[in-house]
Amino acid sequence: VDTICASLTGIVGLGAIAALYYATRLVQLPMGIFGVSLATAVLPVLSSHAAAGNREEFKKTVVFALENIFFIMLPVTVFLFLMAEPLIRVMFERGEFDRYSTIVTASVLSFSSLGLMGYGGARMLTTAFHALKDTRTPVKVAVLSLTLCALLDVVLMFPMKVSGIALAGAVSSTVSFAVLCVLLGRRLGGFGGDLRKFFLRILFAGLGEGVLIGLTGHFFAGVPEIVRLGLTFAAGAVAYVAAALVLGVPQAVKIKEIVRGKR
Repeated sequence: VDTICASLTGIVGLGAIAALYYATRLVQLPMGIFGVSLATAVLPVLSSHAAAGNREEFKKTVVFALENIFFIMLPVTVFLFLMAEPLIRVMFERGEFDRYSTIVTASVLSFSSLGLMGYGGARMLTTAFHALKDTRTPVKVAVLSLTLCALLDVVLMFPMKVSGIALAGAVSSTVSFAVLCVLLGRRLGGFGGDLRKFFLRILFAGLGEGVLIGLTGHFFAGVPEIVRLGLTFAAGAVAYVAAALVLGVPQAVKIKEIVRGKR
């Protein structure tokens, strides 16, 4: 559906299909390394808890997996959203990939990155439903997500061009995650307030990361772009982990222990 809409050059502009392709490759990198991998690894554990009828352990495992996905995906989202243009320029701008191509692809990458947590969360919850031997619910939600994405593609591509197609995918994936979360929560008796508190903590940490990325990018504006990109990435990562540590996020505490050489 995205490709069909992106092919309507008169509406979305030139190079929309290529922009979607390049941006999607970058978005799929963290998804493949963290989101899909974690969801695959946790399936046997969830299946064993489901088979034993251990609802509480099943719920704890789902929450633990979601927390880890969010802990990784949020800072990646902030970095990709803020640094999309220099990242695309360093990686692709050469030959036929000119300034216009960079701007269009960076815009698509920025809006696509907003769906990373939704993508990862939905993938994890789909795995949880499969562990419960329920394959119908994820399919129904996927159809809902596809329908919503197609409708938003048509609505958003007029005012936002190809960026609207990217935003449509991000919104539909987030809605898909929310619906799956509600349905699974009803089946498990709710996830409790811990997941919400965790999300608020890393959200504040992400804000700190975004501020430092902006300041670092501005301060090192005169250095070679690939160097500035590396510096902003490092500064953002340190700021995020430090803020998460202050807020008591368990994953940040674990990182601190690893750095200090503790097991």
